[in-house]
Amino acid sequence: MDISILEHYVLCSRLRTKRKKKQLQKLDSDKKLIQLNIQLKQLRKEMRNLGYKELVPPIQRGWKRHFELREDVATGKDRDFFLALLEKVNTVEYSHRKDFKFKRKRKGKKVDVVRTQSLKHFYEWDYPRLKLTDKQKLYFHEHLWLTDKGELRKKYFFAEPWRYILKVRPNLITRIKIIDPLLLQQESEISTYLDKSHLRPRFERLIYGYYTWSNKWELKPKMKYVSLVPVSELVAEYYEERE
Repeated sequence: MDISILEHYVLCSRLRTKRKKKQLQKLDSDKKLIQLNIQLKQLRKEMRNLGYKELVPPIQRGWKRHFELREDVATGKDRDFFLALLEKVNTVEYSHRKDFKFKRKRKGKKVDVVRTQSLKHFYEWDYPRLKLTDKQKLYFHEHLWLTDKGELRKKYFFAEPWRYILKVRPNLITRIKIIDPLLLQQESEISTYLDKSHLRPRFERLIYGYYTWSNKWELKPKMKYVSLVPVSELVAEYYEERE
């Protein structure tokens, strides 16, 4: 058969080259990973929609600390105003200790230190989201600070924090999330498949556009340190092989 006829036959028969086959295999693998991501999203959506069930009686898990109105402010005429403002500047912290202390090493000894807590402050890009009224804006003062790049930025602090005091309350759990073991099992099977097949890096690049370093180091085997051969022995072996 003539070579030109053979080339014409190959082109017309749509035979796939080796490179094309690899491209199609990679494309097929990516499509499967995208389908797995769709399944994961559906499973997590179903788990979120399971709702909660009430605990009777409630159980206590640690302690909760947050700000409340002072007694004189709570009995004043502006009680409702400062309550509405508290919802925007309040902060909540949790601890297993009622005194909210934690261990810190000082001068070689571990001592108990009280955890500090303050009202929220807002950056200039977060401040408009509060949707404060004209009267509420009067209770915030502006503070300028210099960034590492030498740029001036604005922070907004609540001007009268003395109107609120910290209160410690029991952290009561009144409801728990409903769990479906079958949905958890299906999610675990997909996650295990991605990890054992070493498809996690490609999966994250397809879905998120990047690959997290934490997973990268988990999948890589740890480096084993071996004793190095002295240079003098390597030089001696080199000359022995030449002779």
